[in-house]
Amino acid sequence: MTPLPTASDRFARTYEAVTIGFLLKGLEFPFVVPMSHICVTQQKHGLSLRSSIICIYQGVIDSTTSGIKNFFQSRRSHLFKEAIHCLFRASALAEKPQIDAYFANTLHGQVKADLTFATLLTAGEMAMHPLDTVRTMRQAGEHLSPKKCTISFLYKGAVANGSRQFVAWLGFPISERMASNVIEKTTSIDSHTLSGIALKAPLQSLLMTSSFWIFERLKTELQCHPHLATEKTGRYQAALKHILKRHGCSGLMSGFPVKVMSNMFPIASADYLIEQSKHRNLFPLGTALSKN
Repeated sequence: MTPLPTASDRFARTYEAVTIGFLLKGLEFPFVVPMSHICVTQQKHGLSLRSSIICIYQGVIDSTTSGIKNFFQSRRSHLFKEAIHCLFRASALAEKPQIDAYFANTLHGQVKADLTFATLLTAGEMAMHPLDTVRTMRQAGEHLSPKKCTISFLYKGAVANGSRQFVAWLGFPISERMASNVIEKTTSIDSHTLSGIALKAPLQSLLMTSSFWIFERLKTELQCHPHLATEKTGRYQAALKHILKRHGCSGLMSGFPVKVMSNMFPIASADYLIEQSKHRNLFPLGTALSKN
């Protein structure tokens, strides 16, 4: 019988996943940060993609001199946020095959595994919400004062963010399976190789971003316009009305294409981490739960 993994085995797997995660985050940085900045600018100011890029480059949004560096205005807060996120995201992704194996022989095992995975990651994301607020405010050209940084302010849009994260991480394994089926049925490429991961990432990103986009849009609106939280109608209803009043129905989809492109990079990284973890599966299938 295959021996159970020891504590040192699990630590080695987690350490390897976190190390690879940091390397992948470094590769994503020059793409994700500018795209995230463009997306927030579109949503706050109701600009087109082209106008957002021009305004950021010319320093109109942040009242700075023109240059490429303006696209990296939030680089410090982004790096800090992603470094913290990487610690628990990479660890959770490394455990995903083990979670699947644990519930493999139970009734509705895959559903239980997906729900457990999504719940764990959502809890971590909710705890880190203030970092997301700081990054979004800086991307929107807002300056944070110590008086402004109260707990209630930093957690603006936390419910929408939590809903977004839960839907995103619940949809991640589902979209991965759907994208893998499409790739394998339409091409001769193995969806679990590097080329397969690169091919399915755009489809995964489109599926996932579509599923949580309304939560993403409301979260950003609340973070960019904190006064909406004082509305008697409810903060999320107020945020929705604010978007429709300023930009019309098209405002709900503002920044969507850029977000899809931006999400392709972390999704591909997550797929790669899971594939690497599968090769180091230290949770023997024989130790999975017995069928109910």
